[in-house]
Amino acid sequence: MKIAVIGAGSFGTAFAQQISFNKELNVEIFGRDIEVIESINNCKINSKYFHNKILNNNIEAKDDFKDLSNAEIIFLCLPSGILFSLAEK
Repeated sequence: MKIAVIGAGSFGTAFAQQISFNKELNVEIFGRDIEVIESINNCKINSKYFHNKILNNNIEAKDDFKDLSNAEIIFLCLPSGILFSLAEK
């Protein structure tokens, strides 16, 4: 099952890590900070928020929201101030 977590900040990363302990899930974190996306994909860490915590292997980060269509469940882990601007996209 594919799960999407929109928001690659501290809350989104922590939430994705927690649900990724179920190894049957493929967890995708969607964010806009390319440095964080690359850090999660290449090093399995969120270099901006959790630089000492290694993320599980079934977590992948993306910056293209078109891939959301493949997710069975989508979690919004965003600051409320940007929720409306993201929803428009």
